[in-house]
Amino acid sequence: MPDEAMLKKEHEAQTFDPIAEWEKIEASVREELKAAGHENNWDEKINLEHKHFDVLEEKFVGRGVDSYHEIFSRLRAVHRADWALERIQRINSGFHEGFEIGEMMDKRTLVEFIATCDYYHDGLTSRRNYGEINNRWVSTDPVECLSVGSALTALATKEGFHVGSNLVDLGGGNGVWAILSKIGFNVTLIERDKKLVEQYWIERKRLEKMGIKSGNVRTIQGEFHPEPSENTTEIKNALESADVMVCYPWPSETEDRLELFRAHGKQDSLLVLYGGPMDDLRLDVDWLAKYGLEVIGEEINRRLKERDEDPDFRGYYGIRGFETPSFGANWIVLRKKPTEK
Repeated sequence: MPDEAMLKKEHEAQTFDPIAEWEKIEASVREELKAAGHENNWDEKINLEHKHFDVLEEKFVGRGVDSYHEIFSRLRAVHRADWALERIQRINSGFHEGFEIGEMMDKRTLVEFIATCDYYHDGLTSRRNYGEINNRWVSTDPVECLSVGSALTALATKEGFHVGSNLVDLGGGNGVWAILSKIGFNVTLIERDKKLVEQYWIERKRLEKMGIKSGNVRTIQGEFHPEPSENTTEIKNALESADVMVCYPWPSETEDRLELFRAHGKQDSLLVLYGGPMDDLRLDVDWLAKYGLEVIGEEINRRLKERDEDPDFRGYYGIRGFETPSFGANWIVLRKKPTEK
């Protein structure tokens, strides 16, 4: 029979807590640097951290943790989660003074979402480059999704509009937007690539193994189209019940997504467009009127109005609907205006 020490080691391995382990490493490294008189030596700090990672590899790999790469991803995610929660709180409390990201998102949950995305990122990128998965798959940052999703609720409180709970990701990929299921959204991922749908379930099971239960998320494998008759009943119902649609449209897809939103979006529903293509999108009142849309946010509307009133600067390029923690792609949030009677 295994002795008591072995049983204790097995239990510790199966309950690997990256937050607790990272706190221990930080404390130990601080003490070691101080003792050596090297408090400001960055290279030495990194070397010491990696020595602690090696110890954890010996302790955990094969007993609750798959690899050194997993340990590294989960520990590094702790620092990024701290940074993300601080930044999201600072940004979104500007919309609503009572906003508290800590009441919406558990830190451990965010850590594991970040780590899981990081763990699979390189492999998915390689598979895309070799044509094994949809060549239009893009890596989405869960921090950005959380920032925008929580900003919608904060801004709605400030400006008095309603945000429903049904969110549809147009091109669900490997399911990063599923993180919003942890702050109250019912998330539907529509993805044409069977392998990416399977990848979502692989990542979901991995998170569950770490103790992170999924919220209300479902996947639909298939194509979506602006023309209602071309959609399956399941996809059509998902689109028409969506309170929020999100998508990363390639330049050739932007008009298609707007047509889809016009055809299927219900009154007062929201469309979130994000990604590099938004940098080249010229937003103006005529363009918005064409699709029966309005931009969300008093400040962004003020800037848009100023530009439209100036004949030399009609329209606005690269508008950022929401500031997010990372310096990355622009986010534009649009609302479907009520139909005039």
